[in-house]
Amino acid sequence: MFQFENKRLLLWLVEFQEDKGNFSIYKLMRYTTDLMELHPEAVVIPAVLFTDRKKWRTDVMKKLESKMADRTFVHFEYIFCKLFDFNAAYY
Repeated sequence: MFQFENKRLLLWLVEFQEDKGNFSIYKLMRYTTDLMELHPEAVVIPAVLFTDRKKWRTDVMKKLESKMADRTFVHFEYIFCKLFDFNAAYY
């Protein structure tokens, strides 16, 4: 947890996921909203680091939305990162 000069709290929720088949965006949203409830003054940033080395044939859900007409009732997304798509030497 970090606290800045303007007293805002930043919570970075990081989930490591080895098998994308076990990933649930719904669970991640619950973890995020639990943190938001515990720390209502905080900005909560959910992130998932996928560590699977296999090639993916299908992707995972990256956002959830529930809309009707011009109203959005739920919008949730997270920072998506496939670690093995990055070359560590560049960083």
